[in-house]
Amino acid sequence: MTKNLMFAVVLFSLALAGGCAKGGNGEGSGVAVSVTDAGSLNVFYVTQVEQFTATVTGTSNTAVTWTLTQGGTDCTNNAALCGSIDSTGKYTAPSTAPATPKITVTATSQADTTKSDAVTISVLAISVQLTPSPVNVGVGFTQQFTAVAIPDDAPQNFTWSIASCTSACGTIDTNGLYTAPPSVPSGKFTVQATSTLDPADGVANAKVTVVGSRLPSGTYAFRSAGFDATGAIAVTGSFVSNGDGTLQSGVEDELTTAGPVHRVINASTSSYTVKSNNQGTLTLNASGPASHTYTMVLDAGGDIGIIESTQDGTDSHGSGVIEPVTLTAFKDLTALNGAFVFGFSGVDLSGKRVGYAGLLPMDGNGGIAGGLLDTNDNAGGTNGTPLAVTGSYTMSNGVGTLSLTANNQTYTFALYGVSGTKSAATPLTLYAIATTFDAAHPALSGTVILQDSTQTYSNAALKGNTVVNLTGVDGTTGTNSNVALTLATTDGAGNISGTHDQNDAGTITGPAQSFGTGYTYSAAGCSNCGRYSVNLLGNPAANPPTPMQFILYASGANRGFLLEQSGTSSMSVMTGTMLPQKNEPGGLYTPSMITGTYAATTASSATTHVDPIADNLLLTWVNTGTCTAQCINGLQYDAANPAGVTLTGAYTLLGTGDGTVTLTAPVASYVIYATDPSHFEMIDVDKAVTNPSVIFAQQ
Repeated sequence: MTKNLMFAVVLFSLALAGGCAKGGNGEGSGVAVSVTDAGSLNVFYVTQVEQFTATVTGTSNTAVTWTLTQGGTDCTNNAALCGSIDSTGKYTAPSTAPATPKITVTATSQADTTKSDAVTISVLAISVQLTPSPVNVGVGFTQQFTAVAIPDDAPQNFTWSIASCTSACGTIDTNGLYTAPPSVPSGKFTVQATSTLDPADGVANAKVTVVGSRLPSGTYAFRSAGFDATGAIAVTGSFVSNGDGTLQSGVEDELTTAGPVHRVINASTSSYTVKSNNQGTLTLNASGPASHTYTMVLDAGGDIGIIESTQDGTDSHGSGVIEPVTLTAFKDLTALNGAFVFGFSGVDLSGKRVGYAGLLPMDGNGGIAGGLLDTNDNAGGTNGTPLAVTGSYTMSNGVGTLSLTANNQTYTFALYGVSGTKSAATPLTLYAIATTFDAAHPALSGTVILQDSTQTYSNAALKGNTVVNLTGVDGTTGTNSNVALTLATTDGAGNISGTHDQNDAGTITGPAQSFGTGYTYSAAGCSNCGRYSVNLLGNPAANPPTPMQFILYASGANRGFLLEQSGTSSMSVMTGTMLPQKNEPGGLYTPSMITGTYAATTASSATTHVDPIADNLLLTWVNTGTCTAQCINGLQYDAANPAGVTLTGAYTLLGTGDGTVTLTAPVASYVIYATDPSHFEMIDVDKAVTNPSVIFAQQ
């Protein structure tokens, strides 16, 4: 049973509970009864014990008679169906959840039997959510599983086992730590967590696949961007893994202050390793003196975050991702047929931040016509008026080129296909990196995504909750970084409102600072091309708060690339993405929803002083409302600690999907915004951190 379904059951039961049903407290003898319970609970788990209290006024005889009913039928003496309640009001839920979970607890005055009060509760079987699932585990390696019993306040005690195993499938200990066998077993199997309180219903299974390598044979695309000792650096490319720690081939394009260069990766001297803690290293030796060593962190599905460091670990370098390539989706240029949107960031020749966003209609035959481009070059950019774009492109077996002409300037890029299809759910995705860098052509890299062609782009297309991440530089000096996370609600009629947290070079806005209900967005520049003007953030000291203006190129409903366009004096050059927040049942998130293993990395560092990090995280939840044990642990890697340091801390999560992370080692404070139960974003909100970055975490 998935966590969403289990949560829906809980919410359904809450709806049934619906508050207290008052009875018999009208006019008459003056006697009144009021019932409360110690925990103010509406939902009970099986066998749960709770003390109810009846307060009787209007008489010296305060004794009451306690009864239980289900559907209007007395079930006081049917403990198997309704549980039991003693003369003091101590209630014990039944050991098996009733088919109709709603039970009414009534206290009747013994002084006046016409006076009573009642509370309606629901008794649920315990359900278990188990993460990660599905998961790939390398032979001989370990994988930590985490289980949560729902309702959240149910005893968090489990029996761990391996189910449906037909051969040597490995072992699992009493804490959910799985160890894979030394060779790939035959057949499929699961790791199973069973509630010790409710073994009949409280069972969850995680699908496990033991693999010879966490980087199995195939093609992978990668991108990394940041800064080294000489200035900005970006690398994008692809390689073919043999699945045994060696590479078959590869190519990459690199941007540094020395200019762009295309290199062939030397497969014979390049290699990778992956370890038990979902961590590994990748060394790519390219033609010439170029060598890049990356620390890798992996999530359960095989997505990989990376950071780069030099051998001595003293210089801050880039961070990014590695993803498996769907080669059939990028066989030739005919696959690129439709409108694509993009978001690029980088620096100009003087080292100042630059952002580009736009639309590229590709004809499937190598031609681009009717495109749009918005820029921000640290002086306001196109100021809300897009440039017309034409161009051409090539593509063969996942690698290609892109040439764009706008305002009499031609920009060239290398293209690397990643994954996806032509569907709205999994759109084609490519990485791009500039192959020209001079006074007229900034060093840019970023992502290109197929736009959903089934969507009508109007104000009505932006409706619902979205999570927005933004990265830029300090708007005053332009030397430190400025990041923000926003939870915004769009109404489909041109209005946007919400809350945000921001760290602008150590100046903190938040927690959950609201921004005004009068902000608007509107389509501009073209017909049904998905280009919007959006107002976000704002100065809370102003009255009313002054928003920042952004251009959004939508890849679909409530998603796309953002570029700041706040006017000719703008220095912050904020760029980012908008992602729809998954609607949970009842619109509520709970802390137990986001438990599990995560890979987390910084992205799109804005300044040379940002310290890129990569984290292996394990989130657990052991109680309701607060963290009473170790809720976050793992390892954190950065340039100064390429071998990793122990990470510990705790987290909170509100029903809206935003919350906090407080690390005790290394000491740090973050806010988090969840886009769904498997993905969240976070930023550092310590005042001493003047060069923060956005961190993306995914299971």
